[in-house]
Amino acid sequence: RTDVALQELKPLSAAVAGGEALTTTVASGGCTQKADFAFYVERKGEAVTLAFGRKRVDTCRSFATGRVELVFTWDELGVQL
Repeated sequence: RTDVALQELKPLSAAVAGGEALTTTVASGGCTQKADFAFYVERKGEAVTLAFGRKRVDTCRSFATGRVELVFTWDELGVQL
């Protein structure tokens, strides 16, 4: 069911573009890693749009729950500045 699948979606809490990388902040149950995310890059002229999606739900219930920062270098994302 679509409504159940949409309940699993969590937005990025923050995304900060730096000179070397993009730092994202996401919800975490304590086990979230960069490998849990896929990304899509769309280019229109000089404009670049990035979309991120979680490949697997973080079902951990550790004391470290909350948010985690994940850093993706521009090279990892295939974006040349």
